[in-house]
Amino acid sequence: MVKNWFHVDQLDSSTYRIHEPYYWQANNEYLLIGTERALLFDSGPGRRDILPIVRGLTDLPLLVLASHSHYDHIGNHRRLKQLAEARILSADIPATKSMTIAQEICPPLTARLSLLPRPFMVDEWLPRGGSIDLGNRSVEMIELPGHTSDSVGIIDRSQGFVFVGDFIYNGARKSEATFLLGALPTSDAVDYLRSSRRLREIRDGARILGGHCDAEVDPRRLDDLVAALENAMSSDARRSLLPFSVVNSGGTSLVVSSRQIRTASNGHQSR
Repeated sequence: MVKNWFHVDQLDSSTYRIHEPYYWQANNEYLLIGTERALLFDSGPGRRDILPIVRGLTDLPLLVLASHSHYDHIGNHRRLKQLAEARILSADIPATKSMTIAQEICPPLTARLSLLPRPFMVDEWLPRGGSIDLGNRSVEMIELPGHTSDSVGIIDRSQGFVFVGDFIYNGARKSEATFLLGALPTSDAVDYLRSSRRLREIRDGARILGGHCDAEVDPRRLDDLVAALENAMSSDARRSLLPFSVVNSGGTSLVVSSRQIRTASNGHQSR
């Protein structure tokens, strides 16, 4: 049993990063506290109970929102609902609704990437561009499809943060290249490029905080991601006979589906 599984970093007076350095993916979860409610963005892989950490930071009613439905971001959802009466939020978008049966999200294997089923009930569906009122602090949910079809982020304009889950994150060491996955079962390189460009436009100087390893992502990595995706659309990736290709730009490497890139490129050329 590893002691001190969770490490807590205070980002400002009412925002915390909850880090799991001993988990193999070094996940980050984020706790945003208002005057009336608190929001936990991602609940982690569930290898340890995150509730004592959350309750050590706030006793306010708890909202929980996952950046996407991979197993390592929804692992504590059911536990938090049962033990803390947390309200589980989800984006009201086709990608999540397609996984829903009677208000319960049941991510299939291709969406959760784990043999263990991880269903969870949803208490509130957030509309596209919907805001979450925490009491004297309002944050906005944004769609970020690309890494997965159901990826979302949170922009906290008042505090100057944008939380992006696995959309972009640092390598194991911040100085190392970022290695991102854009070829998973529900990934889409075209959406990834569109979302990257949009995030770059709306970020407005906010600090980018990722879902793994060191929290804060250098904005230049976002520029690298845009360039890597643009390169993929016009590079050898579309001519590769291999199922996957790796495209690089600056400090970012991205795995993409060669067939998907060919399809997207052909569609673009035909218009």
